[in-house]
Formats: sequence, C-alpha cells, structure tokens
Amino acid sequence: MIYEADINVRKKLVPMFENMHSTIILSCLQGHMGTAWVDDLENPKVAQITVGIFVFYAGNPNTKEAEELLFNLPEYTLAIVNSDEWKILIEKVHNGSIEKFQRYRFEKVPEHLDMRYIKNLLSLLPEGYELKK
Repeated sequence: MIYEADINVRKKLVPMFENMHSTIILSCLQGHMGTAWVDDLENPKVAQITVGIFVFYAGNPNTKEAEELLFNLPEYTLAIVNSDEWKILIEKVHNGSIEKFQRYRFEKVPEHLDMRYIKNLLSLLPEGYELKK
C-alpha cells in the first residue's frame, strides 16, 4: 500500500533523494510544491515525488510497493530515476507505453559560464534590443 507523505514524512525522504541534486525535489521535500508518496509513513523505503510533469523515484526498487508507485505514474509525465534498477522496473511495468530519452541536468557552476560567448551574443543583438538580467 502507498500513502501520501505530509511535510513530516517528506523530511524523512531527504537521504533517499540526496544524489539527485534537483531544486524541484528539494522544493517538494520542503513542502512548497508537489506531492510525495511512500510505502510506509514511519520508515519509508521507496518514494515518488511529483511536481508538475516531473516524477522522481528513489529508494529500493525491489519491493512490491515500488511497482505500486509506478502504477501511480500520471499520464504524460517525465519519470526521472537515478539507477538502472529503477529504469528496468519502469520498462517492465509500463512495457510498450513509454518513450525513453537521455536527459541532462543543468550545471550550476558560475565559473563554467563563458563570458566571451555571452558578450559576443550581445554584440549580435539587433538595434533596439538589449539583454537584461
């Protein structure tokens, strides 16, 4: 059986999602947006976070509740997982009704921003246009 997680249960999920590095996940775990579902309200071992079209899964994919959470996958969503075990389980549960593609996360390191490239883009703006922060 799966249960909707309130803010107190969501706090227990932080370690489960710590390797996914997403502000969307963090916003949900802090109770600002989205919903979270778990297998157990006291000691969750598997969880689903849904925020808009994004659905994240974490925890132990080798449980019957993990499969149950996958049936809780809303239509037209992007399921994001952090392990091959989860990918295999999604493919098994939703066989033939999914489209797989590689998704890349955004770098959040200011030093990786090439200022020469940005300045070049600015120089190419048509007259009357400007780029603002």
